[in-house]
Amino acid sequence: MEPYVACADIYSTAPHIGRGGWTWYTGSAGWMYRVGLESILGFRLQGATLVIDPCVPKAWPGFEIAFRYRTARYDIAVEKDSRGRLSPHKTNSVPF
Repeated sequence: MEPYVACADIYSTAPHIGRGGWTWYTGSAGWMYRVGLESILGFRLQGATLVIDPCVPKAWPGFEIAFRYRTARYDIAVEKDSRGRLSPHKTNSVPF
């Protein structure tokens, strides 16, 4: 499947086990992307303020986001600290 579409069903019987059908639900794919970005990674803008409040699985060591806002690009890494808490930091030198 293409990364910007969602499929409506995944076959569970032979000979097509694991194949997706009824693709190109592009509206659904957009909502799935938004849920992942905002609800799982906790990444959202509130006005001109960037908020990162992740709710990721405990097994994840962290994640990275490349974010473009107006003319700037922000490379952000969110990693676990020594206590296992996630904390964001920029990996480029452009201030927020």
